[in-house]
Amino acid sequence: ALCKEKGWWLLEDICEAMGTRADNGALVGTFGDFAVASLYANKPITAGDGGWVHAREAKHHDRLKSLINHGFDPAYHFLHFETAPNAKMNGLGAAFVCSQVKMLPEIMQHRARVAAWYREELAGIDGLSCLEQRTHDAPWV
Repeated sequence: ALCKEKGWWLLEDICEAMGTRADNGALVGTFGDFAVASLYANKPITAGDGGWVHAREAKHHDRLKSLINHGFDPAYHFLHFETAPNAKMNGLGAAFVCSQVKMLPEIMQHRARVAAWYREELAGIDGLSCLEQRTHDAPWV
């Protein structure tokens, strides 16, 4: 509501919470204007590095495609209208990510087991407390 009131875009960083739901039941990454996720090696789904961005509105898709492809405009092949990187994922990295997406529930269950183990092992340390882990939260270690 605040973002709409102020005319701001809502960016959701979902890299540690892929496949989980917010308190309202919506999947994370589905209610903001943009969803972004890192694919760094310590994330639930990884390509070793890089990441992705998704725009809710189609009007942003062409701009994002241009930004990841040297600032190319499809209407003017090989003309750059702005400075932008080559930020496309190669086929091998994409295949690696796709194989993990299929396993996302199992990956998150494993992370939940690891998080529970940490909670158990750290429980007896005076002055140390862990954040409450609700059933619909993404396990985070």
